[in-house]
Amino acid sequence: LGLVVRFSSVASVALAAVVVAGVVMAIAVLDSPGELTSTPWGQMLLLKTAAATIAIAAGAYNHFRLIPALEQRPEAVALHDHARSTVTAEAIILGFVVVVTAWLVAAAS
Repeated sequence: LGLVVRFSSVASVALAAVVVAGVVMAIAVLDSPGELTSTPWGQMLLLKTAAATIAIAAGAYNHFRLIPALEQRPEAVALHDHARSTVTAEAIILGFVVVVTAWLVAAAS
């Protein structure tokens, strides 16, 4: 629980930096907003954005709902199991985001 709480604070700052960097990169690579839907690169970027949004939502759920519940009831086994499941799902989604990011970088070169 302590590790999750500490990581959550660092992750929030890192998330903001990554979002800003992603927007700047998309603006630099795309010639027009229409390329988001008309090119394979833009479509993959939209897929990555959707997956990242799901991971961000899971992280927000963990941060604002699950962690406070665990702090109030640290002995609740069901909450620990739920936390483990959501963190695992978030990690899998973020792994997918990393793979798509690698494809986007390779395709943009």
